[in-house]
Amino acid sequence: EAAAERTLSGPEAVERARRLFSEAEKFEAGHDRARYAEALRGFLTFVDRHRDLLEDSGAELAARLDEAAMAFYRLSETDLAGRAVDAGLAYAPGSAALLHHKALVLLAQNRSVDQALPLVEQALSANPHDKTVWATKGDALRLLNRPQEAAEAYLHAQQLDATSMQYVEKALRLDPRNPVALRMKLQLAKAHGGDQQALDACEALLVAHPDDPELLV
Repeated sequence: EAAAERTLSGPEAVERARRLFSEAEKFEAGHDRARYAEALRGFLTFVDRHRDLLEDSGAELAARLDEAAMAFYRLSETDLAGRAVDAGLAYAPGSAALLHHKALVLLAQNRSVDQALPLVEQALSANPHDKTVWATKGDALRLLNRPQEAAEAYLHAQQLDATSMQYVEKALRLDPRNPVALRMKLQLAKAHGGDQQALDACEALLVAHPDDPELLV
């Protein structure tokens, strides 16, 4: 098999990579986590060995390597996730998704945290309306002991999310009296029927603004 791989043409290598990834997807569909991870490792190893033959399908491979990276991330295989995302960035260095996911991996590994923030900033330059990227920026800033900026990033993420209060809650854990966060939580709680949460936010705001007629109403 190794000898056969050495004689592969570019199109043959591309087809082989596609087949390996497809096999991994079948194991995922069958909920066989162990064989899914093993198949993804085989796919990643093949791509690493044949990068020069796969350049013509770089965009396609970058997307599949990004999927593989996030699969490894969910499986807590962060070293393999890092390998996959770096391989993807070799084909698509400006990919917002890959830049964001590399930052996620670095944060999960709790190493080179200072490198995660520039990656997130690059991702936001390409895709400024992705709430998950803003949330990752908040995580990076929090780990860098910059709580006020982290809270602002979480609130930006919340502005892009009309379905939950997860990001405003993160902001308030960092800065419980943040007036912008409290007002945002008040409005979200009212919209989603969370009367007690709305009341809690309102009372926290009234501490600083006891005569605010809107809050009193």
